[in-house]
Amino acid sequence: MGDDSESYMRRAEGDLATAEKLDGDAESDICHRTFHAQQAAEKAIKAVIAASNREPQWTHDLVVLANNLPAGCYAGVSNFDLSLLTEYATTSRYGSVRISKSDADAALDIAKTVMDAMRACL
Repeated sequence: MGDDSESYMRRAEGDLATAEKLDGDAESDICHRTFHAQQAAEKAIKAVIAASNREPQWTHDLVVLANNLPAGCYAGVSNFDLSLLTEYATTSRYGSVRISKSDADAALDIAKTVMDAMRACL
């Protein structure tokens, strides 16, 4: 793993750990949990792209990023789930949509699946 790849993955692991800790019912916990779940998945995908000696695109769109993964590397979830998680990059931070605790839990599950798949690709 190159320096960029290691840096992305370290930050992804940190975001995942933060999302796991934010398990409360308060709106701020829910919003931050979904945001950090999205960020974990985004940075993990970018780590694999960087490990393939390519520059990851400057985007939060997980479908676009997953389409740039090296051959044989799969994000582990459907494009629908990636799109759902992508929305949390902004909606959870700016409060434009009401997010439930179950939504936040589902976001974390998606992020964990992506993280596991990306670890397997490195």
